[in-house]
Order: sequence, then C-alpha cells, then structure tokens
Amino acid sequence: MVFNLLTCMPTSVHPWRREIYVSFLKRKSSNIEHFLITFSGMAATAFIATIYPHVISAFSMLGGFCAVPIVIVYPGYIYVVLSDEPWTDPKKLTLIVITTILSLMGFMAAVLSVL
Repeated sequence: MVFNLLTCMPTSVHPWRREIYVSFLKRKSSNIEHFLITFSGMAATAFIATIYPHVISAFSMLGGFCAVPIVIVYPGYIYVVLSDEPWTDPKKLTLIVITTILSLMGFMAAVLSVL
C-alpha cells in the first residue's frame, strides 16, 4: 500500500505544491522550502498509507462521489438552466430524468465499491 501511494503521489505533487505557494506563502519559494514541502507531503502520504491500509477504499468512494457530479450532474443541469426553452419542454424533462437516474446509479456504485 505504501509503495502504491508513493508511486502514484508524485503525479499530484506539483498541483498541490503550487497551491501551497499561492495560498500560504504568496511568493516564490526557495529550494529548501521546495524540498521541505515536497518531503512533508510525501511523508504524510506514507504515514496515512501505513496507519490506514484500506485508504484505497476511501479514495474510490471519494472519487465516485466527486466524479458523478462533475461528469453527470453539472453538465445536465447547466444545460437545463442555460437553455431558452421553458422548464416543461419534453427535452429538458427527459434530460432531468436521465441525469437523476444516472446520478443515483453512480452514487450507488460509489457506495457499493466500498462494501
């Protein structure tokens, strides 16, 4: 588990490190700060993977609950809100029903992935 997270984590290091620079430091960092932030992030990942060995289950459930709104809910409902047709238009009602059914299926799959 630790090996899995330590090999997958470097793909996400640059975005969260950049956010730390922008949000907290509000300036360019030195080489030692760059090293310390990266090392602390990797150490925290290894610590979490060691303490909680089933973290992949939590990540899969979290991914399911985050992916469903981004992929299914937001595009469907944004189309419904931004289109010029009335709410009672059959195309809109069909889209709302299909989006709701797919969302429920996605959320159930996220919950069942843990079980």
